[in-house]
Amino acid sequence: MLGELDKYYYKLALIISENPSQTSKILKELSTTFGIRYINLNLELANYLVEIPFSERWLHVSKAIDEIILKNEDQSLVIDNTDILFEEHLKIDPVGVLKNASKYKKLIASLRARIENNYIIYANPQAKEYKKYKIDNLECYVINLQE
Repeated sequence: MLGELDKYYYKLALIISENPSQTSKILKELSTTFGIRYINLNLELANYLVEIPFSERWLHVSKAIDEIILKNEDQSLVIDNTDILFEEHLKIDPVGVLKNASKYKKLIASLRARIENNYIIYANPQAKEYKKYKIDNLECYVINLQE
């Protein structure tokens, strides 16, 4: 899979599944098998932002992601539990953040989402965190675990 990433501008593989426990199991095995560092992004980012007032967290999220992902010495990372990136108060584009980081490191990242009609869909349209991404426009490797 890591070799496949060299074909793309963004060195990002998005693992799409609505079953987080299945995805985490697969990503942990991948991490162990290939010696790639595993990062629980929800935990790491929450720990970084916990002392920052809720209303100011959006100002610090980019720096936090740099600390967690970009300043990591490993050239390839497994990024799991990315739901925190979809929090509305952080005011970021979750996939855009992962794509930007993947210009510098190879990333295998999970998204608790579904694929419908060539779109990755996170949450339901009524939810505040709802996002929809056209796969053809992402310029990265997408793996659908729901198939």
